Amino acid sequence: MTSRFNGMDEAPSDPIFGIKNKFLSDLRENRLDLTAGVYRDSTGATPVMEAVSLAQESIVSEEQTKDYLPIAGDASFCESVGSLVLSNQPADSWFHTPSSLLGIADGNGMFHVASINPAQAARLRTEHAIYVLDSGRLNIAAIIEDSIERVIEAFRGVETE
Repeated sequence: MTSRFNGMDEAPSDPIFGIKNKFLSDLRENRLDLTAGVYRDSTGATPVMEAVSLAQESIVSEEQTKDYLPIAGDASFCESVGSLVLSNQPADSWFHTPSSLLGIADGNGMFHVASINPAQAARLRTEHAIYVLDSGRLNIAAIIEDSIERVIEAFRGVETE
């Protein structure tokens, strides 16, 4: 039996997983993965923080549906954070500008897009064992305390040369 999918082109690979695979095959001890949106402690472990465990228990005990949230995120959360962060702007403008609160509300607040090109991103990986996407997107939460200075110096090095 022939599948209707046989003639379809394979979807392009996800760049995050491609860089992640390069990271996993890199044997240098000082390698640093800034691609994924996960916090790591100074040992590289991804601990489950007590506050997160308590929040999960609370959510599970109170949830009434497994339906998805709208793309804009949870409205009450957005409004609460908005009143803290954007207190000097009218509420009806929060979600209608490029600098809206959506980046915080949907979890993208931990990411940054550095002003580097793909060649500089490749140099970070090969010369400094720091893994970022070719777009310059990196996960700020993955920069552990012990590596802050190394990351800064590596970025300075690829941006100035």
